[in-house]
Amino acid sequence: MDQRVEDLLARMTLEEKLAQIESVWRTKDLCERRSRLSWTRKGVFLPDSAKITLKNGIGRFPDPARIQWNGGPREMAELTNAIQKWVKENTRLEFR
Repeated sequence: MDQRVEDLLARMTLEEKLAQIESVWRTKDLCERRSRLSWTRKGVFLPDSAKITLKNGIGRFPDPARIQWNGGPREMAELTNAIQKWVKENTRLEFR
């Protein structure tokens, strides 16, 4: 495992490393002020926006209720799956 971690870190750019410490969900106020989210408040994923906001990957997806999530568990799972799928297919590094 140590070798895999060292290999991955060696291949990552500084921007990719920084993206790994970011969180998709921020405070409600900050999210409402952001002009380019990668999903709507109804949980619809926006791939064109993700090209800008998630281009280097993302670290985690914490509790969506912090930004007044309007959907239930199914919608949250569908949104999270869409984001994870997009990041896996559209970011530079292959995580094995």
